[in-house]
Amino acid sequence: MYNNIIGTNYDANLKIKDIAKKVKSYIKDTYGVKNSVRSEYDTIFIMLKLDNSFKATSREELPNNKRSFIVEHISRKLDDVNITVDIFNSYLKDHVYINKKGQDMIEDIETYMNSFNYDKSDVMTDYFDYKFCGSVDYEWIE
Repeated sequence: MYNNIIGTNYDANLKIKDIAKKVKSYIKDTYGVKNSVRSEYDTIFIMLKLDNSFKATSREELPNNKRSFIVEHISRKLDDVNITVDIFNSYLKDHVYINKKGQDMIEDIETYMNSFNYDKSDVMTDYFDYKFCGSVDYEWIE
């Protein structure tokens, strides 16, 4: 069985560089964050430059998967399974994590970028057929 996924904006005539330009415009118009989008052969690399408004400062601002990861990490580090909110928030002051708003933005950008893609791969037989690969990453700016 293989994938037969075709994005809603897929166009066989669109070059990877053109898709990268569309994604860059989408990020600027939708979120207004500084970004760098570059393409090489069949890959699109996106680097978002995020300010402090995307940093998690409390447990409630983190995506659920990050909460679980941090609790597990602190539990191991302190050898204690009873992590209080104060301990958790204290840990956040020393470590920088993206908040839920930032995570939602990244997921939306990935969805938009992938709407120009297709995937007819069959991982069971190591057969890969797609238009491009893409990655979204971020760095903090002051």
